[in-house]
Amino acid sequence: MKAPLDQFGQFVIQNLFDKGINQFQRLAHGEIKAPELLTLQQELKRFNKQEIAIIQKLIIEIMESSMHDFLFAIQERSEAENDIQITVEQHNIAEQSDGLHGEMFGENGWMKKYSNFKEFIP
Repeated sequence: MKAPLDQFGQFVIQNLFDKGINQFQRLAHGEIKAPELLTLQQELKRFNKQEIAIIQKLIIEIMESSMHDFLFAIQERSEAENDIQITVEQHNIAEQSDGLHGEMFGENGWMKKYSNFKEFIP
């Protein structure tokens, strides 16, 4: 069984990072049938493979930055104001880490451990 901090990290990576990349790839390949996304998919077809790769890099950078800032905000609020808490199995996740925002990076970070898109992680 994973430690609560790792359970949370796996949840965040799989339900935010991986789903975001998967959604972009499905859009770029015209695989989504939702009527409100058909125009966007048509617009994406105007780009060549190299341009799509650049857009994907941009999306990954934005997602990483957003997750970092979100996790930093949780850590800050948990420590400073103690009004926002995330618990896993009755453990306060912010108390389990010296900085939630740093947990996702590095060779042993959440992204390398839990993402299905490791090829995009530096």
